[in-house]
Amino acid sequence: MHPRPRPSLRAALPALFFAAMTTFPALAAGGGTAQIWEDYAAAPHAHPNLPNNAYAGYRGGTVPIPDVPVVADLLDFGGNGDGVTDNTAAFQRAIEAAWRAGGGAVHIPPGVYVVDKMIHLNQSGVVLRGSGPEATTIRFPNDLDHAVGPLIDGHGNTHWFWQGGLLWMGPAAQLFRDFRRNAVHEGVNMGVDTGTWWPESPDNLGFIGRRVAEVTGDHPEGAFTVEVDDASQLREGEYFRLVYKNDAINGDYDLYKDMVGHPLMHTYNWAGATAMNSRLQWVWPVRIARIEGNLVTLDQPLRLRTRAKWEVAFETMGEVISESGVEDLTIELTSAPNLPDDHSHDVRHNAVYMTKTVNC
Repeated sequence: MHPRPRPSLRAALPALFFAAMTTFPALAAGGGTAQIWEDYAAAPHAHPNLPNNAYAGYRGGTVPIPDVPVVADLLDFGGNGDGVTDNTAAFQRAIEAAWRAGGGAVHIPPGVYVVDKMIHLNQSGVVLRGSGPEATTIRFPNDLDHAVGPLIDGHGNTHWFWQGGLLWMGPAAQLFRDFRRNAVHEGVNMGVDTGTWWPESPDNLGFIGRRVAEVTGDHPEGAFTVEVDDASQLREGEYFRLVYKNDAINGDYDLYKDMVGHPLMHTYNWAGATAMNSRLQWVWPVRIARIEGNLVTLDQPLRLRTRAKWEVAFETMGEVISESGVEDLTIELTSAPNLPDDHSHDVRHNAVYMTKTVNC
């Protein structure tokens, strides 16, 4: 029913990276690289260190990425590939026009298109398509601090080392949620009208999920089917957030230990991981394949087991961007990078960033 034991090369890359990180614990425990892969092949859905990424990719890797028709041309919205003109507004106008046309590709002819701020791909069904990576270049002359604005926490650390991008894919509400402190209280200019897009209350932001079903009982890692208390608000074929309560807030670190999957990490000083411990939930988007009574079958196996103490539940996804993408172009980052010893102070140059996206 759900074979997929071996991921394709593209889907396997994250697993290979993870394997490199888990090789040393495996060796220290008396095993080796050959053993860890043999164990994975024997139980690909439930290996403690290597995740089965065969279900990653556009629509789970089951269909080719679509070739959507062109519905807009960047030049018709003020675009200029002369390597000098700022195209921030032209991109936003073209994205809006493509969405209003029912979705499709925005054609970007050959040239070098400078973008001083940020491209926000905030509509579903819109693809930015260049004329080939050798022909079309989007050039960002500014880093994220200058293109979008500083994102500094109370300890003086920038958050750019782990989030945000100069070509940002996701709903408008999510972008403002990520920048609430900066955009509202510090007036950071993000190239859009905060007065128009900023919702009145957090409940309207589209990122606070509504709990619709509680998982009952314990289910092993790798299982496809879980039981819930009431499946009446779940729908086959739709995406939901599977939410785990972070028991670290109660001084219990079993969820972390399950995540890392190796006994050598059980003695780690989890209490000292204060930033992680402050997070109340671990969230994983899942697609529901089938519902039979209160038995819910997922499209992909559980990445972590469920336990009653973690209060695992299904929540609504809120607003998401789907069927959008970036194709056939080069992204060029030209400002000088800041490379301090501590990466948490780095001014980052992240290119494409996807948040609250599905099948993009």
